[in-house]
Amino acid sequence: MPNQEIMVVLPLELERKIFEIAVLLHPKCALKLVLVAHYVREWVEPEIYRVLRMDGERTFPPIYKDEMYLRPPRELDVPRLQRFGPHVRHAMLCDCPWKDIIVVLQHCTNLHNVAFWSARGRSEALAQSAIASLEALPYLRKLSIDAHSLFHEYSDLPFPFDIPMFRNITHLDIMFTKESLEWWSKISSLRKLSHLSIAPNFTTGFVDGVLSACPTLQRLMFASHYRSKRAWPQPDKRLMHVIRVDWRMYPDFWVACVRNGEDEWMAAEKRRYIPVNVT
Repeated sequence: MPNQEIMVVLPLELERKIFEIAVLLHPKCALKLVLVAHYVREWVEPEIYRVLRMDGERTFPPIYKDEMYLRPPRELDVPRLQRFGPHVRHAMLCDCPWKDIIVVLQHCTNLHNVAFWSARGRSEALAQSAIASLEALPYLRKLSIDAHSLFHEYSDLPFPFDIPMFRNITHLDIMFTKESLEWWSKISSLRKLSHLSIAPNFTTGFVDGVLSACPTLQRLMFASHYRSKRAWPQPDKRLMHVIRVDWRMYPDFWVACVRNGEDEWMAAEKRRYIPVNVT
């Protein structure tokens, strides 16, 4: 009997799962997968745009009109943002023009997790517009920010934890903060806060003050790039010390975590260590 080719037809749901896994493992190859068929395009495109990375010249998925032209100024592809923005659930915004970040926030209306670390061309008006855009996100629950970059004018004042932007935040990672309890005096306004991450520069009074001000807090994480030998003030299961990857690699780490369905908080639980308590 002559050799005959056998065509195997997979169930549609299995075929879809294969494509979704392929996009998850190789996100940049997904731009080619959308060319396979129209129905594959409908499956793949939402997954491509689920995680948005704006990190200087490293932007993926493509949201600029000419991705081959890497040097600024680049022009955002607004029609593309209008089409795919609602698919974005996680966004890392770093070293990009303020005006571009604001436009992205205005179109990615279903964001759940945002890392806002730095921006170029700052002005008070642009900062306030970015804050207003973050406040308008109804599903935002996890936020990582550079306090100095976004709230420069509050460097020596109580930080505005009471503004609407923080109202529904459950997980907050805040960098470049002050150690004084006066700076943190409005932290009690975060009624839904369950996880807080700060640098490990702390005192016993500071830790006690933050824990008492946030009765809903389940984790107070001290994140650093080194293993600290500093004693913890008192044994408390809510306290956790985590060694972060090198800052130059941290954007890659953040994106890899959310693409794998494991945000940095879940990853931190695996990398935690407990210093010796001194009583």
